[in-house]
Amino acid sequence: MDVPSPVTDTRRALRYGIPVGLLGAVSLNVVLFTAGGGFSPPTGNLVVTLISTVFFLLFYLLGPTVVFGAPVVLYLRFGLRSPAPLLAGTVVFWEIVGGHPRWVVLFVLLQGIPMAVLYGVVATVEWYVRDRRGTLPSGADP
Repeated sequence: MDVPSPVTDTRRALRYGIPVGLLGAVSLNVVLFTAGGGFSPPTGNLVVTLISTVFFLLFYLLGPTVVFGAPVVLYLRFGLRSPAPLLAGTVVFWEIVGGHPRWVVLFVLLQGIPMAVLYGVVATVEWYVRDRRGTLPSGADP
């Protein structure tokens, strides 16, 4: 398989980032189901059950997809490396404190938006520092 070099077009970056994100989401869900006991929707009203199940599954799938796929897309599209160590540090942190299944569930629920914001912050700082130093790859302007 031919892996593209950094600073490729957006479609090609997404073509590699989305499968990596989905693979991370599936892996995380396997861990959640084995360590956390899985997901059991609330019982009672059918509409409430359906809405809560759809909402939770969106977090289940989209959150990890963003968390694991965004560093790949940012690297391939703009040549930014800082989100990958942030992801590694977050995984190490959650491995240390994640001895209880409730921590795993909390990680899944809180990871999507906060991690996307953190990726944006560290990528912006890296972009600024590399732009000031003149070390951005050529063609990295959006």
